[in-house]
Amino acid sequence: MGDYIETIYGDIVLEKIITMQKKKSHSYQPISIHSKYILALFFLSLFDALYAQEKAIIEGAITVGQSDAPSPDEGTIRWTGTDFEGWNGSTWVSLTSGPCDGLHVVKDVEANSYPTVGIGSQCWMAVNLRATLFNDGSPIPNQTAATDWGTLLTPAFCWYNDNQNNASPFGALYNWYVADSLSNGNKNVCPIGWHIPSQSDYEKLINYLGGESIAGNPMKETGNVHFIAANESATNTSGFTALPAGYRVNTFYYEGGYYAQLWTAQEGGSSTQGTFIDIEYDGNYATITDQAKTRGNSIRCIKD
Repeated sequence: MGDYIETIYGDIVLEKIITMQKKKSHSYQPISIHSKYILALFFLSLFDALYAQEKAIIEGAITVGQSDAPSPDEGTIRWTGTDFEGWNGSTWVSLTSGPCDGLHVVKDVEANSYPTVGIGSQCWMAVNLRATLFNDGSPIPNQTAATDWGTLLTPAFCWYNDNQNNASPFGALYNWYVADSLSNGNKNVCPIGWHIPSQSDYEKLINYLGGESIAGNPMKETGNVHFIAANESATNTSGFTALPAGYRVNTFYYEGGYYAQLWTAQEGGSSTQGTFIDIEYDGNYATITDQAKTRGNSIRCIKD
């Protein structure tokens, strides 16, 4: 028979790991262990027992120190009654709910609902933004006149083909000035606690999904419900669900049903360009490129 874990107790401390010394009575001495290892050791013990077709029995409790302290040591773990939380030096964060902290839906200032998805260490909206107000309640002009759209140096949005029925599922199209706080008076179109992704936010996502040459596949919605053609390689295994909302240049709307193009908050290679992510119906890639700030692209928000 295998050994049983009879009791584990004592505070979790940060300074060092003290090796567990097994006693002949088939129990373990009390331990102090770095917080990031406590769950790993627990599940490893279960796995080891299951692999040997034996049982792991835990009696007593895992006691977590300093959980009520106003300024606990960074890395302290506590039980809230519903969740394990860890202190990151400034706030308590969930240890079990992932990067979205258990948040499955986020709402903008207009009460539009957006499902969320955790990918790696990031929490993203899983659909395109369709807000027509900044999160302080101030309006974003709906610009339909082609001549004005192409010359604007201030925030504007539109619906693909000037048809509001395209708001769901494709969201709105925005010029880059909506995304740039320096251009729009330090406003934010994303819900409070969320922001327009930086280029590095998207680079982190793309690298997590395998790099630019293949990241489009796990990011794209599968099938041809919204993609008009091809799209055979899409898997959407990330849950990001990139949608082919198309884009706007001056008078014209292009590539609806074919291209997903998403602004970053970063300026492009010149002062007249903004950076965005390009994902297309017939490619495996998700590339970072730039075009005129007056272009109308989609927006996804990322949690702060």
